[in-house]
Amino acid sequence: MHLNALPLILSAAVLAACGGGGSDGGSSGFCNQSFAGAALIVDDSACPNCTVTGPNNTIDNSANSAMTVVFPSGGGQMRLRADASRVFDQNSAPGSLMLYPNGNFGQSGTQTQLYLGDQPVGGGNQTTTVGPPPGAGSQSYYAAVPTGDFDAIEVIFAINGNADPETVLFFETCGDG
Repeated sequence: MHLNALPLILSAAVLAACGGGGSDGGSSGFCNQSFAGAALIVDDSACPNCTVTGPNNTIDNSANSAMTVVFPSGGGQMRLRADASRVFDQNSAPGSLMLYPNGNFGQSGTQTQLYLGDQPVGGGNQTTTVGPPPGAGSQSYYAAVPTGDFDAIEVIFAINGNADPETVLFFETCGDG
């Protein structure tokens, strides 16, 4: 499946190098406001041959632990959604800290959609590139710019056209990075 076929209408992407640090109600961690304790859904139905380990590491407020996704030859697509028990302010910088490999693949991408309840909130992002995305080979924060308050984040990420298995590390999902 190609990212071009994904039916989401999203705005421009903001890609920043990993910075991190901050606090979440007095606790120390990567995110200023994290999704720690959120309900988490990891959907690998578009990549049944993917190998996924450590999904809860995406919401533990640590840039030192990661969910590992090994995409098989040919690639695939993964979807992660975190639903918090709180509402994040629209002036925050939600996003995902990830590491794409400097691999040999045809296309890669990350897209983010924010929600309040089950209603989409504008200001998501999409990054689709030929080959590795900008920042590949190092931790990169893929940020969204919300147009309203939100309580959930959905991240869809994919690699396509790879001859060999490729590993993506998904370190953290932040309500405010």
